[in-house]
Amino acid sequence: VVFSNEINSHPTAFQTYLDDLEAPFCLFGINGQSTSTIIHEFGHYYASLHAETSSYDLAEVQSQGNEMLLLAYMKSLMNPKVYGALRGYTMYANMNTIISCVIIDEFEREVYSLDSVVGFKSADFDAIMTKVCEKYGGVDWVWENVGDMNDYWRQVATNNPVYYISYAISLTSAMNLYASARSDMDAGCEAYRILVEEVTEEDTYLTMLKKAGLPSPFDTEATEQVISVVWGMRPTVNTDSQ
Repeated sequence: VVFSNEINSHPTAFQTYLDDLEAPFCLFGINGQSTSTIIHEFGHYYASLHAETSSYDLAEVQSQGNEMLLLAYMKSLMNPKVYGALRGYTMYANMNTIISCVIIDEFEREVYSLDSVVGFKSADFDAIMTKVCEKYGGVDWVWENVGDMNDYWRQVATNNPVYYISYAISLTSAMNLYASARSDMDAGCEAYRILVEEVTEEDTYLTMLKKAGLPSPFDTEATEQVISVVWGMRPTVNTDSQ
């Protein structure tokens, strides 16, 4: 593990596996030394001690889940008002990430379903993004509460296409882990240990969630847990009005 304040070194943080040394490696550059970043990368580091590779989805649960466990643990250490502010900001940031990732994924699906984009200009892709954003509260709401999605597609969808949805899936599971830890910290820690230490070559992302006692992100239970931890209550459905 290396913490570097050298301006010419890698500026952010990353974790990798060094085959020559047969050991995981973490570097925290000058702009990558926040508490959340350190906890995130140490989640990857911990996982690398037990397996050299992992699916993107599971790998990000291992890192984001570590952040969520810290958030649950901090409740016992912090002033309630300070903790409330930290928790509120974290949940806002998490939902922002999930929504932006899903929007990017739908944008990519729209683009890749076209027969051809020959002759397309930026404005044509902006129009596709506008169409997608209308499904999520409208362009004005998305721009104000999530971010400039046209800027997103110019960076994410062109430089790192087709994988951004992974962050929405993994973060949903990480928040399910937080829901478990919020109710029972020991149970949450055990679920996290299973996700890191008991991965086999035969396991998929969904089989690992099942091993750890967490719902599939494609099940209603997972969504209900996310809503519960964000708003502090279970969602209800008024069947009389339907």
